[in-house]
Amino acid sequence: MVRSTGIRGILLLSLVLGVSACGSQTPAGHKTYYGIWVENLPKQRTSTVDWTDTTPGALVTHVTRLEIGPRGWKAAVSFKNIGSRAIDLPKGGKREPIDFGLGVFIDQFSPRIEDPGNYLIYATTIAPKLPRTLKPGESWQGTFSSPQPPRASRFVRLVFGVFFWRPPVPPNFAPFFLVVSQHGVQAPPPQGAAAAAAMTTG
Repeated sequence: MVRSTGIRGILLLSLVLGVSACGSQTPAGHKTYYGIWVENLPKQRTSTVDWTDTTPGALVTHVTRLEIGPRGWKAAVSFKNIGSRAIDLPKGGKREPIDFGLGVFIDQFSPRIEDPGNYLIYATTIAPKLPRTLKPGESWQGTFSSPQPPRASRFVRLVFGVFFWRPPVPPNFAPFFLVVSQHGVQAPPPQGAAAAAAMTTG
């Protein structure tokens, strides 16, 4: 799913809701991790997938593995420039936000990351380092990961962006775009109280 939006819209895509300090406690005494009660953190699960999304004349993205657990998530991903123009990758900041990460959705029919209840977990580690530019035919392969887990049982998709066309911009394209995978999976169910008791918190 390709999204083309203004910079202000891109910033909306970057909202991460409900984040709190590792190992904090609520007034009721429940320990939390990134704003989630420890017993409600997702169980550990690794999914082997084959998600391919094609933006004709621009980009192909591919996801082959997605690990989700109480201590975060990690995805094996790749993308390739299949167009005839160079594509620049973001440098960061307000003008070029790095919006690569895990999109968390309230249900499988809610593909817009900026809709109420949905949020993006930034990839805090991207390895190897993203290239500055992808020339036609060039590709990148690596992993995205974050210590922040999604909420248990939510639906998740991969978010790639923001990509910028090297001028001149091809016909029928905006100057920049991002991709939200059309494929997704449901995050694991809560780990429960027994697993939470054995889990050490930071």
